[in-house]
Amino acid sequence: MTRWLVLLALAAGCGASATTEIVLSVDTDLEVGVALKGVRISVTEPPESPLHGTELFSLPCIAIGSGAGRRAPPLTLGVYREPSATSDRFTAIARGYDDAGCQAASVVAQSATTQFVSGARALLELHLLSACLAAACVGEGRTCRSAADVCVSDEEPARSAD
Repeated sequence: MTRWLVLLALAAGCGASATTEIVLSVDTDLEVGVALKGVRISVTEPPESPLHGTELFSLPCIAIGSGAGRRAPPLTLGVYREPSATSDRFTAIARGYDDAGCQAASVVAQSATTQFVSGARALLELHLLSACLAAACVGEGRTCRSAADVCVSDEEPARSAD
């Protein structure tokens, strides 16, 4: 199984840049603390992998909104490629919940399959959109990007973050 090092930085920035990194940003147009109260982020093997969908890393539920112990979007996550990793590709999945503990079924999700650019810091943005509340295709190499782009390929090149 491919190994990854994933670090969570829920502040404005992620600190010093690593040699090869993807900064994952998760944002929403949903009313935070009302329609969307929790977010879970995971990194899985990409669709072409024989281990497709195998979870490489998953963060505990992040309570979002205002108040103690809650975070305001965008949520920022640094994904670093370990030198021993056998692939440059992965799928990032953000799932939104209407409860702060992420215990109920997710109400919205978006995924993106991307790859590291050797020696570069790149940005990958996921958006939990109100237009995608009914989409049920996320995580199978397909995702919802907008009301017009429901169940489309989740291939997404990361763009330069420098």
